[in-house]
Amino acid sequence: SGKVEKNRVSLLSLIDVIITLGKRNIALRGNWNKEISEEDGSFMFFVNWKSSFDLVLKEHIEQKCSYGKYLSPLAQNEFIHCCELENRSKIVSRCNQSNFFSVMADECADCSNQAQLSICIRYCYTENDAWYVTEDFCGFVELVKTNAETISTCILNKLREWGFDLTRLRGQGYDGCSTMTGEVSGVKTRITQELSNAKYFVHCRSHCLNLVVVNSCQSVAVVRNFMAILGKITWFISASSKRKNIMKFVMKDEGQIAIQFELM
Repeated sequence: SGKVEKNRVSLLSLIDVIITLGKRNIALRGNWNKEISEEDGSFMFFVNWKSSFDLVLKEHIEQKCSYGKYLSPLAQNEFIHCCELENRSKIVSRCNQSNFFSVMADECADCSNQAQLSICIRYCYTENDAWYVTEDFCGFVELVKTNAETISTCILNKLREWGFDLTRLRGQGYDGCSTMTGEVSGVKTRITQELSNAKYFVHCRSHCLNLVVVNSCQSVAVVRNFMAILGKITWFISASSKRKNIMKFVMKDEGQIAIQFELM
């Protein structure tokens, strides 16, 4: 029983490292060394750092047997997947306590050119006699096709699989492309046909703002000229370290706050 307890404590330490890296959006892995079955990545770096003051973890990673250490990429993926399931179960439980909720989705390709659909939900919940409007990310889903039928089926199937009560689905939010918002066979129309109460559609506000800014820059002469001149001035100053320093000195002499050109 003592060994089992030590293994549990060691697993909690490893999970704690993974959760901490995930909160800071830091990649876990580096290069895997097959000869010594170890890797040079952020996960192993922080595990070794933590073992310097966690004697139970130190004993765990220094054991002679090569199995049962839970340090391999496969074990890391398992830990991450367990964290995913735990987080989503809490989101589903909290959302199902609300009377209504909305779904938001958007499709894009990742760095490997794999089409992925991100699914989020928006709902209200109460805590300590106060109401909160919350948006939660539920997960990425790989898409075989990017047509309306595939996307709508994927959204509904995943929401059911994750445990959401679709009888409470009322709203939908997507970008303005015809695949998502088409009145005849778009995603919003297909979902409404299956769930008649999910009839309220809102065009993504961020996308609306982007369309307004783009249209303003193209159609309004004053805005178009302003953006063009601003872009050229920014490029002119940022392209030279000498011009950056001159600009800093000028602004400092005039009592203005120096711009952080290093971020430009």
